Amino acid sequence: MSRLITSSLLTAALTLTALGGCASNRTFVLQPAIQATTFKSVSIKPADSSIEVSPEDRVEFEQSLSDKLTKVFGSAPSAQGDLVLQYRFVLNEKGNTAFRVGSNVLNLVGSPFYGFGDGAIGVEVVYTKRDGTKLAHIVTDGTLSGAFGNTGSAIGEATSSIAKYAEQNFAPPQVEVASADGDSTKPSLRE
Repeated sequence: MSRLITSSLLTAALTLTALGGCASNRTFVLQPAIQATTFKSVSIKPADSSIEVSPEDRVEFEQSLSDKLTKVFGSAPSAQGDLVLQYRFVLNEKGNTAFRVGSNVLNLVGSPFYGFGDGAIGVEVVYTKRDGTKLAHIVTDGTLSGAFGNTGSAIGEATSSIAKYAEQNFAPPQVEVASADGDSTKPSLRE
């Protein structure tokens, strides 16, 4: 019986360790949106990054951002979008998986220290009109935390924040859609 209890406790501890350490990403607004302008189309434009990012991560970033912006604007980004998102990578810290696992184990026994071994992908985005007029400027990140933190999840967090800022400040109002039960809903990234 004690072997079963020990096994159950060990399984619970390992599960919490694997899932623990989840940190949320941050978005810093360097220049708030200054015009109440909505756009029907969007473009994604890479700028020179100050750090090295693998070609695979760049492709994954653009695809993730494109997918999220398609949901916000109702059409895929194009080369001639009215709203242009110029981005560049400013942070690419992979962190240390062994430290993350060790930190999570220590947290199980009450350690007050969190985030050892965490990493992040940081992206700076300038929102402009097609003619280059600057509308807003943000920096956001996606975190690599927990035992299974990976670059893909960090990219997903960062692109969600970028698309959410576009939705909140530049997207046309969503059209209400009647659901099967008669309630109306607005499709959004916020759901």
